[in-house]
Amino acid sequence: MATQKDIARALGIKQPHVSMALKNHPSVSKETCKRVQQVAKELGYRANAALSEAAASRWKQSDGRRRETVAFLATKYPSQEKDFPILEATERRLDELGYGMQRVYPLEYSSESQLSRSLYNQGIRGIILEQQRMEDRKRALQWEKFIVVQAGILTRDFITHMVMVDFPGMVDELLRRLLEAGYDRVAFILAEPNEYYSDYLIAQAVIGATRLQYFGALKSKIITVRRKEIRPTALQSAIRRFDPQALVFNPFEELLDSLKPFSMPKVALLGDHYNDAYPGFDSQFELLGTYTAELLDSRLRSHDYGIPENPYRKVFVPPWNAAVELPKRSADC
Repeated sequence: MATQKDIARALGIKQPHVSMALKNHPSVSKETCKRVQQVAKELGYRANAALSEAAASRWKQSDGRRRETVAFLATKYPSQEKDFPILEATERRLDELGYGMQRVYPLEYSSESQLSRSLYNQGIRGIILEQQRMEDRKRALQWEKFIVVQAGILTRDFITHMVMVDFPGMVDELLRRLLEAGYDRVAFILAEPNEYYSDYLIAQAVIGATRLQYFGALKSKIITVRRKEIRPTALQSAIRRFDPQALVFNPFEELLDSLKPFSMPKVALLGDHYNDAYPGFDSQFELLGTYTAELLDSRLRSHDYGIPENPYRKVFVPPWNAAVELPKRSADC
C-alpha cells in the first residue's frame, strides 16, 4: 500500500505538505490539494482514520477552527536564542490571533531559493522577518508566494510591510525628559552603525534632535563604540574629557562594564533586557512582537501577497520605564 512518503516522492515535495494537502488544509492552494489527492488515488493511498484525526486535531483551536502556521525568520542560530524576547512576544500574540508559529533559521539553508521552496512546500504563506545585521545574507525569497512583514529594520532598500520604533520621536521624548529633570550636558554612547541598520537610525535621530530641536538648550557629545570591540580606557577618557551630567546609551552587554566607574545617572536610550536597573525607555520587544503579529494577521486576511506598492508602516515609541525614576538634578550641582 502506498504511503504519504511515496506521494511526496512522486511529486517532489515534502511529506508534511502532502499530509496537509490530503486534508485540504487552508495553507495549501486548491490546485496543489487537487494534484496531491489525484496522485494519492493513482497510487492507491488509503488514510489511517485514527492517525488522520489525531493529526487534524493539532491544527484546530478550541472553537474547532484550523490553525494556519506562519514562519518567523530569525537571524541567529537556535543555540543563540538564550535571550530572544521578540520571538516569545510574537508567538504569544499569534497564538491569541489563532495562528501557529514556526521558528525558521535561514542560515541553515544553502540559499534563499531553497529556503523559499521549503517554506512554500510546508504550506507556509505568512512570514515575519527579524532585523538583520549589515553583513547577513540579503533576504531574496520568492516574494510573490508569501505575505511578509518586517519586525524592525531589515535593509535600507527593501520595501515591505514593517513595524519599527519611532527613533526620532523616542529621542525627542528622551531629551525633553532630561531637560525637565535639569540636565543640559549629556553624553550619548552609541554603537557604531556597522552591524545593525537600527544603530545607524538611532545615531541619525540623536544627531538631528540635538543639533536642531534642542540647539542651544542642551550641550551634547556623541561617542561611538564598536559592539564587540569596546576599548574601556579610551571610552572612559572621552567621557571624562567632556564631563557630562548624564550618560545616555543603548544598553548592550559589552558596554555595561565600561560604564561602571561613572556615578552620574545612566539613561537607557533603547530599552531591552539589560536595562532593568536604568531609567529610560522600557523594552521595545513586547510591542514590536505584538504589533508585527497583528499586522501580519491583517495582511493575511487581505491576501496581500508579494512586495506591496503601498506598504503598511506601524511606527511606535516604546513606553517609558516607570519602575526606575530619572533623578532630578539640583541647581547647585
